[in-house]
Amino acid sequence: MVIGGQQLRIYLILKDRQPGEVHMDELKEKSEMNVAHYTSRISELRKKGFEITNTRPMHFKLVSEPQPSLEFLKVAYIGSKKLGLSNLMQRIVKKAQDMKFELDVKEAFL
Repeated sequence: MVIGGQQLRIYLILKDRQPGEVHMDELKEKSEMNVAHYTSRISELRKKGFEITNTRPMHFKLVSEPQPSLEFLKVAYIGSKKLGLSNLMQRIVKKAQDMKFELDVKEAFL
């Protein structure tokens, strides 16, 4: 699965808050996009199999996502590191370990 830079930022913000929701203003601020851009990126993520719902007006929640590849986990790890999402970084490493990528995990995330 390949997602673009803006899609990745939105995914990481939603994933960091999972199972909670993210207000539109926080998405705009953290993703550094205007409303038209982030709504388009959310639509693109939905088309790629990410279940993102509107929980209430102006709130978004990542409900489920496609099974990630090791390459996707690497990109998500690097992106979460750049955004300073340390808890998400730990969850990504755990996900890789749970998926039996254990041999590649240390190399991938160093």
